[in-house]
Amino acid sequence: MEKLLQYVRQAAHLHGGVFRPIIISDIDGVLLRGSVPIPGTLEALKKLHAFGIPLACLTNGGGYLERLKAKKMNDIFG
Repeated sequence: MEKLLQYVRQAAHLHGGVFRPIIISDIDGVLLRGSVPIPGTLEALKKLHAFGIPLACLTNGGGYLERLKAKKMNDIFG
């Protein structure tokens, strides 16, 4: 949880003390169902990226190391 809070603080804070939005989302059932993207997820992620809005992902789907879950998502979403 500390890593997430650190990321959110850094991602939301811009120069000059201005804050920007950040999206925090669950993975399983929100972005993916198993290994299959929820319809519209890829397009939404592309829009977030285009607007420079950071995304922090959470999951309680145990059984995966953090780096393996991140790799799996990168493989699916690019």
